[in-house]
Amino acid sequence: STFALGTTPVNCSATDSRNHTTSGSFNIIVVDTTAPSVTPPADITLEATGTTTAVTLGTATASDLVSGVLIPTPDNTGPFAVGIHQITWSATDAAAKTGSAIQTVTITDSAAPTLSLPATITAEATSAAGAVVSYTASASDTADGAIIPSCTPLSGSTFALGTTPVNCSATDSSNHTTSGSFNIIVVDTTAPQICLIGNSSMTINVGDVFVDPGSNVTDNVSQNLVATVSGTVNANVVGFYTLTYSAVDGANNNAQSVERNITVQDSNAPIVTAPDNIIVAATDGTGTA
Repeated sequence: STFALGTTPVNCSATDSRNHTTSGSFNIIVVDTTAPSVTPPADITLEATGTTTAVTLGTATASDLVSGVLIPTPDNTGPFAVGIHQITWSATDAAAKTGSAIQTVTITDSAAPTLSLPATITAEATSAAGAVVSYTASASDTADGAIIPSCTPLSGSTFALGTTPVNCSATDSSNHTTSGSFNIIVVDTTAPQICLIGNSSMTINVGDVFVDPGSNVTDNVSQNLVATVSGTVNANVVGFYTLTYSAVDGANNNAQSVERNITVQDSNAPIVTAPDNIIVAATDGTGTA
C-alpha cells in the first residue's frame, strides 16, 4: 500500500480452524529527509554602471518529492560592487528541509577614469622666481566615483617664467590609469617703476655745480635696473632744463618715464671792484676832470 507521511499502524490477526484468533500490530513510519532540488538562474556578467550596479537576477526553480513545486529566494539582490558575488538561492519544504544552489554575478570594470584638467593657465610673475599658481584637477570613474588625481608639479607650487607642463594621472581600483597634461605659462608684462631721489623740481643758482640726485628703479622680476637719463643741465646758463628718466626690464617692458625739472636762476647781486682812492690837484675853482 501507499503509506502517508507520518506513522501508520498495521494491524494483523490470524484465526485457526477452531476459531482461535491472535492479533498484533506494528507501525510504518514514512519520513521526508530529502531536501528540495533548486535550479538557480544562469550566471550573470555585467559592466559596472556606477559605484554599485543593479542586476536582474532572473528566476530560480525548486521541486520537492513531497512538497512539490517551491519558490526559491536569493540571499542577496544587490546592487553589487565590482567583483564576483555568489548568490545563494534556497527553498525549504514542509519538513523543514532546505535545498540551495549558487548563482554567480560578476561585475566588471573595464573603463578607465575620466580626467578633468584646466585649460592653459597664464599667470603674472611676482618675483624673479616666477609665480605661485594654484589649480584644480579632478577625476571620476564609473565604478569608483570621484578619484583624486596625482599631478606634478603640485598645485600651489612656484612656477618659473615660461611654460611648465603639469602632468596628471588617475588610477581606479581596477588598476586602469588615465593620464593628461596642461600648461602653466608665467609671463612678465609688468613694467618697471621709477622713483626719483629727491624733488622732481629743483632750483640752483647760476654758476653752482649741479649734481643729479638720481633715481631708483624697481621691477617684479628684473633686478638691479638703472634708469637711463636724457637731457642736460648747463649750470652756467640761466634757463629751464628737463631731465627724463626711462628704464626697460628683461622682458622688454618699458617703465613710464619720469621728469625732473631744474631751474637755473641768477639770484646773485653784481660784484663791483672799485679802484683805490685817486688824489689829483684842482685845476680851477670847479675842480678837475
